[in-house]
Amino acid sequence: MTKPKKCLAATRQNSIHLSNTQNIVAFFDFDETLLKVNSAHIGFKILNKLGLLTTRFKIKIYFIGFLRHFHWISEETMANAMIRFYKGHSLSEFQNNADTFYTDFLKPNLSKVILAKLKWHQQQGHKTALVSGSIRYYLEPVMQDLGIDFLLCTDLETDSNGLLTGNSKGPICVDQHKVVLAQHLVQAQNLVLAESFAYGNHNSDIPLLEMVGNPTAVQPSPKLQEWALKNKCPILFHEN
Repeated sequence: MTKPKKCLAATRQNSIHLSNTQNIVAFFDFDETLLKVNSAHIGFKILNKLGLLTTRFKIKIYFIGFLRHFHWISEETMANAMIRFYKGHSLSEFQNNADTFYTDFLKPNLSKVILAKLKWHQQQGHKTALVSGSIRYYLEPVMQDLGIDFLLCTDLETDSNGLLTGNSKGPICVDQHKVVLAQHLVQAQNLVLAESFAYGNHNSDIPLLEMVGNPTAVQPSPKLQEWALKNKCPILFHEN
């Protein structure tokens, strides 16, 4: 993988003038980057209030979350455990409420700081891509409302009866899988990584950030902040 150029100043963005800005892409992580909070936490709180989570499932997720907090399991392992909730449900049950979930719970938690960056890229004529381990059905309203060009995310698998299996369709879009999907997009769209951008909040986003010439850390985890300082990359924080 090509390592990024050393970051200069955050103001470098304002001095880029290329002949074809449409070959530049800005990748945005979603949870705790474009969104100030974790979307899955919001979703499961709502499902719990509706009485849709069993006690056994809640105990399992609490335990998995504890292990993840101490980095004893991977983000992918935790994500696989969480999507087991969907087993036996129809995807349409969730798709039908996706717009309301976005409008009522996600949109109010979008980061004004990162939204401003998104709009800046769009004004420059850059392509924009949302890259997230979250699930397609509730990210599509985000993409449509904000005018984002591409969505790289996690899809849910269905069985022969059209019901969800509780597994992902293909890999969950986290860690190195983000890079693989991003690389496919770059190749398909003939994008220029050396002049492109990426925004992420966690050290698991470092492989994605290392792909581009202009990475930015957002409200970074300690390890990501250490990486950003070492590489002299911009660090942004959400508004209070």
